[in-house]
Amino acid sequence: MVNNANPLSLSTGNPALRPRLQQLALAATLEADPSRSRSKFLFMNVARTSDPIANSTFTARFDTTVGGIFLGRGTQLTRAQEPERVVERQPVRRLEPSAQQDQEHPEP
Repeated sequence: MVNNANPLSLSTGNPALRPRLQQLALAATLEADPSRSRSKFLFMNVARTSDPIANSTFTARFDTTVGGIFLGRGTQLTRAQEPERVVERQPVRRLEPSAQQDQEHPEP
């Protein structure tokens, strides 16, 4: 089903998505010693989200059809989808002193 209330900005859902589940844990404590004008405050917040849902927006550069939906030039289509889970691993590089540093500060 397409929401076409604004013909230049269409949106559609995705019935195949599972509902997002978010779990939160909060903790707070406060200690006060008015006679010494001191206080301690600790706050902790932990959140976990399962089955996250994100939006994908496509803008048509020319008249086209996407997923069976006709889009005129300049029309945006926003769809709910599960975000891609991409994990990039960066190699660990050892930092070496540059040759310029060695010339500026030669070892005795």
